[in-house]
Amino acid sequence: MMATMRDGLKANREAAEEAKAKQIDEALTDAAESKATDADEKYYKHEEEHYSKAGWVNEKKAEEGER
Repeated sequence: MMATMRDGLKANREAAEEAKAKQIDEALTDAAESKATDADEKYYKHEEEHYSKAGWVNEKKAEEGER
């Protein structure tokens, strides 16, 4: 009877450890995905700003060339 209780407690402990490990893994995955998304957004915002400035400069040069 004691062995059965001990086995049951051990199984519960292992199940709890596995559940905790899964939660940690999911949290780390979510954090990594969020960070990657933030980095992508920052990169594309930078590129958009860069190209819009470049476009403005090219338009300005074209206007000056037309004069």
